[in-house]
Amino acid sequence: MENLKKSLKDLFRELDKKLEELEILQTKLDPDSIEVSFDAKNPEKDIEDSISRILSDIKTQAEQMNASASSSFDTTLSVQYLSDHKIYSKRFLTIKSNIQQLRWQQQLIGKSFKDSSDDTRLNVLFRQGRSLDSSIEMGKNILATAQEVSNSLAYQKEKLMSASDKVVIFAETLPGINVLLKRISRRKRFNAIVIGLTISVCTCITLLYVL
Repeated sequence: MENLKKSLKDLFRELDKKLEELEILQTKLDPDSIEVSFDAKNPEKDIEDSISRILSDIKTQAEQMNASASSSFDTTLSVQYLSDHKIYSKRFLTIKSNIQQLRWQQQLIGKSFKDSSDDTRLNVLFRQGRSLDSSIEMGKNILATAQEVSNSLAYQKEKLMSASDKVVIFAETLPGINVLLKRISRRKRFNAIVIGLTISVCTCITLLYVL
């Protein structure tokens, strides 16, 4: 279990790094020019492949952790990892879609395609339109996921508030418990004194009777 936790933490760190690299590459893409042809292996391809592999490993290991969890804490942690996996996946798909749109813009208005035929530009435009529709749908899914996360956090907050109230109630009962314990202690001492005096009196009476 500890190995899975460590491995997942390392994978999330690597994922953050790769997503940051992809975002930096996205900001550097100029839609008015093109360095690599549209059908070639663009620089972002290797990063996207690495991210896909990491996401797959995270999901597999989080599911393994959930299946072998021996405590409620481990179960909660594995569920959180799976939730984070969904969020990171949405983020990755958004960046990937943005980069793809930039590549299509390069085909439409890039310097290397100024002499392209109208049919070629029209086909690329159609593809970009489909991509925009896909991005809108993806945005809706991201909003739905965000709503789910918000609801989950609200539920966790409610549970924490309920637990906090129970702790406060328990703390308020502690003074009463302390008083009760003190009374019991005093009673025990009183009983011990009474028993001691009784034994002493009985001993004295016995000695006087014997003598």
